[in-house]
Amino acid sequence: MRWRPGLENVRKAYYAGFGEDVDAILATYGLGWHLEPGVQVLRMMLAGIFDRFPTLKVISGHWGEVAPYFIGRFDQSLPPSKTGLAKKISEYYRNNVWVSPSGMYDYDNLEFCIRKFGIDHILFSTDFPYIRQTDAAAFIKNAPLSPIDREKIAHINAEKLLKIG
Repeated sequence: MRWRPGLENVRKAYYAGFGEDVDAILATYGLGWHLEPGVQVLRMMLAGIFDRFPTLKVISGHWGEVAPYFIGRFDQSLPPSKTGLAKKISEYYRNNVWVSPSGMYDYDNLEFCIRKFGIDHILFSTDFPYIRQTDAAAFIKNAPLSPIDREKIAHINAEKLLKIG
């Protein structure tokens, strides 16, 4: 892999030193492509974007790009008294962010994100062309969900969010 995305100094500090192919994978679909967008959604919150535009909706792939696993920590370390925001970080996630698996078909992540965001903020997606999609249909079909929740994730939530239903 010769293509090198992102800032060179970040790539070198975080993802280099394991050989050309491994370095490239870590910097992209192995980890970097997930950390960076998660940080950017948090930065949008901290910049007050969702206070200025409270109806703005963001779709964050790969189960929210790592950041949802730190929501409790964000609320503890970045309360409104420090950030000057109108709400806690978790509230912005629950109100303004929708997440999707993006080919990361893991039922533990699904259950975690349902607990963090609610069933109405989960969208189904694949990660074509990066990850083979042979298990996409099986994931949603076999998910430990009620029939209505399965339909919400499969299409109803996206139809509502995108106003296409």
